[in-house]
Amino acid sequence: VGGLEVLNSAGRWVPAPPLPGSLVCNLGEVVQLLTKGTYLSTVHRVQRPHSRGRLSAPYFWNPSLDVVIEPLTLHAGTEDVARRELG
Repeated sequence: VGGLEVLNSAGRWVPAPPLPGSLVCNLGEVVQLLTKGTYLSTVHRVQRPHSRGRLSAPYFWNPSLDVVIEPLTLHAGTEDVARRELG
C-alpha cells in the first residue's frame, strides 16, 4: 500500500511508491550528522489511500540531550555510492 511522499529539492511533495520486496527506512537528523550529510534526513509525510487501510510501524530514537555527536569516518567511496543511489 502506497501513500508515502517525500519533499524534493524543489519543495514539491512527490510519491515514493513501494517496490516489491523492499523496506523503507526514513532517516533522521542523527544519521545525517553522523555521515556529514552523505545520508540526508528525510522530510516526509503519508497520505492514506482512501481505498485501503495502511499500516506503519514508526520507531523513534534520540540520544540524550547532553550527548556529543561526532561524524563517523566513512569508507572510501561511500559518498559516491550514496549520492548515486539517491539520484
